Amino acid sequence: MKTKAISVGIGLVCASSAVDRFLNAYKLCYLSLARILPEMSDLIRGDYFYPYAKAVRFNKSRRQLAKKYHAAERFFELDLLNCLIHFRILADRTIALSRHFLSRSNVPSFTSFNQHKRFFTKHEYGALYGTHEEYAEHIRMNTSWFDVLKTVRDDFLVHNAPKHLSLIGYSESDLDLIIVFVPSGFSEHRKKFLEAYEGIAFQFSLRRLVLDVRQFLKWFDHYGCQFPITDNSHPAEY
Repeated sequence: MKTKAISVGIGLVCASSAVDRFLNAYKLCYLSLARILPEMSDLIRGDYFYPYAKAVRFNKSRRQLAKKYHAAERFFELDLLNCLIHFRILADRTIALSRHFLSRSNVPSFTSFNQHKRFFTKHEYGALYGTHEEYAEHIRMNTSWFDVLKTVRDDFLVHNAPKHLSLIGYSESDLDLIIVFVPSGFSEHRKKFLEAYEGIAFQFSLRRLVLDVRQFLKWFDHYGCQFPITDNSHPAEY
């Protein structure tokens, strides 16, 4: 059987340096956002318009918006999960680059952001003998965005989670993922549910995550570029 290769611009990383893996993760995050951000706009504009749809005339622009709205509504949950997965990978790929400048013998994980942060939280004083205390302090105190990302992605969207309701709702101009815990004695009857309602557990904003990650990457780049990458502290793969 004859086969024909089709170039679709996909660069899969099989065996490469940490820098290449970071660049690939960053690209996939960028492409994920390129899909979901326009969808968020279409959903917000469409949801604002549809309550009045019967009272107004569907002109050409509104028909186009209706098509975009239905397309976005169909794939929004999938694209949101896709974003969370790739942002989680990007976090791991970013801290892998820190082995360029964290050269002491007592160093954190370079493959897991969660373990990386846990190291600096556990060794709060002199973890790296003060050499990189600014770095350690930032990881400890300024990465709460990762804790939210990990909780939502790991505990509710990927692994088994406690009983909860997941829905998309508005927060000012954002579309947020809202997760509501369900009490143990939950009944599907609306009245009983309202009586047992315990409040919102998480209100997750993708836009807020993007801004926080962008700020973290700018800080990480500024910090890491203070140190030479041609010394003996990095692995042979560099």
